[in-house]
Amino acid sequence: MTPPRLTLPGDPETVTLRRSTLALLVGLVIALATLFALSLAVLIHITRCR
Repeated sequence: MTPPRLTLPGDPETVTLRRSTLALLVGLVIALATLFALSLAVLIHITRCR
């Protein structure tokens, strides 16, 4: 039985995990911003056509 290995801040595993989480967050923010911009453009288009 080996005890669970603790991941230190300088550990490669922790760093890669943080990077992947950061990339996921950035991607989510970009996707949300794109959706917001598209909906805003559609809204402006609809209000202008009326």
